[in-house]
Amino acid sequence: MTKPVCCLHFLAVFTAGIILGTHSHAQELKSGAVVWSDEFNGDSLDTAIWVHDVGGHGWGNGQLEFNTDRPENSYTKDGCLVIEARREPFEGNAFTSARLHTKDRFAFRYGTLEARIAFPDTADGVWPAFWMLGANFPGTSWPKCGELDIVEIGHKDAIKSGTQHRTINSALHFAGDDEEKESLVEWFDAPTDLHDSFHNYRVEWTPESLTFSLDGKPFASWKITEEKYSEYHKPFFPLLNVAVGSWDHSYVALDTPGEITAEFPAKMRVDWIRLTANEHTSVHRPAGPLGVFTEKRNVEKAIEFAPASTPQDELGERATVYLWNNLVEASAKPSEGNECWSFKASAGEWFGFGVYLGEVRDLSSYDKGHLHFRIKTKSNVAMKVGVESSFGGESWVPLGDENAKVGFPRDGKWHEVRIPMAQFDAADFEEIQQVFMLAADPFTAPTELSIDDVWWSAN
Repeated sequence: MTKPVCCLHFLAVFTAGIILGTHSHAQELKSGAVVWSDEFNGDSLDTAIWVHDVGGHGWGNGQLEFNTDRPENSYTKDGCLVIEARREPFEGNAFTSARLHTKDRFAFRYGTLEARIAFPDTADGVWPAFWMLGANFPGTSWPKCGELDIVEIGHKDAIKSGTQHRTINSALHFAGDDEEKESLVEWFDAPTDLHDSFHNYRVEWTPESLTFSLDGKPFASWKITEEKYSEYHKPFFPLLNVAVGSWDHSYVALDTPGEITAEFPAKMRVDWIRLTANEHTSVHRPAGPLGVFTEKRNVEKAIEFAPASTPQDELGERATVYLWNNLVEASAKPSEGNECWSFKASAGEWFGFGVYLGEVRDLSSYDKGHLHFRIKTKSNVAMKVGVESSFGGESWVPLGDENAKVGFPRDGKWHEVRIPMAQFDAADFEEIQQVFMLAADPFTAPTELSIDDVWWSAN
């Protein structure tokens, strides 16, 4: 695409002073306060918080269960979350269970995360866990994303020693100095059996250290100030699951269904999970809708446009509309509000325009979301819609008629288009420079088109 040669500014109702340079919304919080929790008192699991990991591929260490989103495997009862592992054939696996996480719903950096949990009888082959992963997973692969195990139970060594109802561990798994996996693991024998009775499992996380406790008594702690612990200074999200079996070199070391002697159903009950802030805590939640050019839509943040005469190097956090070629302003009735982008293009040349951000933005919280906009035209010209990143370059999606994969009727009426961000696969969403582009190759007839209500969603 050629460089912008002119700019055109359209005034709409935009919110000023919004900074979009974070992966998600981070909220600074009062130290000592419970700033996030789930008490599991509802009639069903809160799916605004919890997501099911569904699958039976082994999860990287030969687990034998198929994790489902069925109510048979995860539900609320008597004020508790219940994760229930079952011995039953399902999708080629011999067991079912559930694995829950809050990725893209809730993450945090620093603070005290604690859960009150009653583990099932793990003898032999059941492997419950309360743990966390770096919020940049899976974009950043394991172990570079960092793993933090608050509590696990059912290890092969405890099986051999007959202490598997008391022996727990906490662990850190990360990419060390040479980008190779390193692990720090601490084992603890509780003074009493931990199955079928509630106990509190806690991690206290500060910029200096991670400390793990059972019922308020610390049993493991590591300093995290060295550079190789950089993973543990970024947001993490919690997970709860009950695995069944694993490879010989992994946790349970029982890797065939016949070796599993545990009693089923095996139920892990979680009374509550709570995050208490310290002076460094920040809570990270999914990004709300980003308004690119919209007036009446309820957006959490919106791009501010600079006056048309603003030089590019003075845009700062603001944006402007650049007309690249063969477009002049036209008039049209908006689909919403008082303004829309409306253009005329002459025959015989290509046309295009883009919404240019003065400063590159990290919009990676939208990379699994959608681009939404409304468009109207009577022209059958083949168009394409794009976004641009400063290093990844331009990424385009063809925009056809109503019969195309992404298209709309060319009847001169307003139509809404919704494009998955994943289709812009060449773009680096951590370095976005243009949040909306539209272009067409040379065509044979004059064209008029209008665009309105442009916004990004995170899901």
